[in-house]
Amino acid sequence: MKHRWPQRWMPMLWNALRNAIPPAAGLISSVVIIRTASLEVWGNYARYLIVIHFGVTFANWGSRLYLLRAFSDQPQRWQELWLTNIKTRLPLLILPIALMCTVVQANDALPPLLLWFVCLFGIHAFEPAIIFHHRYILGILNDLAGTAVFLGLSLWSSEMQHIHLIWATCMAALCRLIILLIAWRNTFRLWFRVIAQWNQLKHAWALAMQNISGLLVSKMDTYSVAVLLPPSELGVYHIVMNVLSFLQALPEFAISTQLKNLYRLQASHIRRMGLQSLFAGSLLTALGVVCLIGILWFIEDTRVPITALAVGFLFVLPMYVYLPYVHALLKQHKSIIVLRLSLIGALVNLTGNILFIPSLGLTGAIASAALTQWLLLGAYVLQSGAPEQSVDRNTPLSEHEAI
Repeated sequence: MKHRWPQRWMPMLWNALRNAIPPAAGLISSVVIIRTASLEVWGNYARYLIVIHFGVTFANWGSRLYLLRAFSDQPQRWQELWLTNIKTRLPLLILPIALMCTVVQANDALPPLLLWFVCLFGIHAFEPAIIFHHRYILGILNDLAGTAVFLGLSLWSSEMQHIHLIWATCMAALCRLIILLIAWRNTFRLWFRVIAQWNQLKHAWALAMQNISGLLVSKMDTYSVAVLLPPSELGVYHIVMNVLSFLQALPEFAISTQLKNLYRLQASHIRRMGLQSLFAGSLLTALGVVCLIGILWFIEDTRVPITALAVGFLFVLPMYVYLPYVHALLKQHKSIIVLRLSLIGALVNLTGNILFIPSLGLTGAIASAALTQWLLLGAYVLQSGAPEQSVDRNTPLSEHEAI
């Protein structure tokens, strides 16, 4: 009998590889820039990087999961659904752009920041289409091309400052967006045939709130550190959290391609997946921490306390266990529980940052994030034991199930 595991697992492996490219490229870029220029230059650049990525996440709230489930339910209408979603979300760019115009003091940095933001929004808008059609190689090559453009333009400058890095990132994002537009040019011929539908935002509202609140939980330490730490320490912190956040995101990368099948399982089976993934998560995290130590050793004059690395290991593990619990709750239409826990987690993380960062610095930020993750794990275990209704595996998913 022919084995079907390659057919089932290859999309997941390709998607995991594609999602591994951006953090890996970001890590390589940070090491190159720090070795070539200084930690201060990378730290100043990282402040803008954090702001841009938060704005893009806000503008794309809940978009990917909503569209993937809508594509699964109505595959023949995927082009219309996708283009309508993009057109509907364009007005959401106004608020982040207005905030950047208000906050950014350096006039020379504002134009590339705005172009960078718009291009990155467009790049993220292609995510659902890439995943749905399994065009992972295109995504990988596109990310690699963007990294090559960024490093080439950055190293071309004789006197590297953070403004040069901003312009280089802007040009790299523009190149990536052009490549994607060319690849999907036939689909965009339908652009003027669709109109914005605000009910899409309504259906994706719960997804949006969980996306933003989840972002606050995972990135609250990053936002706090961006304000409380000097550029040199922020540069080191950015490298450490890039590695740890990538390790923490691996289970989500794997699950994202299997959502249709996942939501047709019994919630008890979904929860069992969390315990099964703990061992694999421990091995991957330990390997990642060892790699992180090697990277920090390669960067001269970079010292991170061993306690920070140990706490970082503890920061990563809970996600491997409680992510299936989250999907078990969503399957039972208990998204309000996920939203409440996410907001509570964000508040706990912020409180921990205020208490720990002034005295412990980088270690305090990681400790606050780790404490939040373990509290969330306990909360999800307690909340996910409610009775559930069985679901027929052959029942199609509805877009109104969007978390």
